[in-house]
Amino acid sequence: INFIQKEKAELQAKSLLEQQSLTESFSRFFPSQIIPLLNKKDVRDVSLGDAVDGEVAVLFLDIRGFTSISEKLSPRLTFDFLNAFMRFTAPSIERMSGYIDKYIGDSIMAFFPGSAENAFKAAKDMLIGLSDFNVKRKELGETEIKIGIGIHYGKVLIGTIGQETRMDG
Repeated sequence: INFIQKEKAELQAKSLLEQQSLTESFSRFFPSQIIPLLNKKDVRDVSLGDAVDGEVAVLFLDIRGFTSISEKLSPRLTFDFLNAFMRFTAPSIERMSGYIDKYIGDSIMAFFPGSAENAFKAAKDMLIGLSDFNVKRKELGETEIKIGIGIHYGKVLIGTIGQETRMDG
């Protein structure tokens, strides 16, 4: 009996670790912050068309002249450039209690629930980070990057759209 109980406990612990790993992996593709905004406990509770009214700041960021930049790079270098650029922007958003909803090519759409001030602070922080990013680019003989940032604060409808087999927030 002790052996069976020990084996059961080990299987439960392994199952829990696997579930935690899956949840963490899933949250890299779907912003888990949207779940409580939709008044849901778990992503499994979210359905197509779920929506609630809310007040958020929405921050949009894009790279100015990205098309001409990418035309000079191979697909791999374009991919690497975008990842390097996104790596320095994301922490600014997270530090200010925001979350990235979407990456759209060279653009980011981020939400700051209930706080326009946090969105402005994140934008300022990203501009400081961009300065550092450009210093490194200049050292490598690359051109300076310019970005555009837009922020909107107000009432929005937070919810899911799409179809039953593939939806987005």
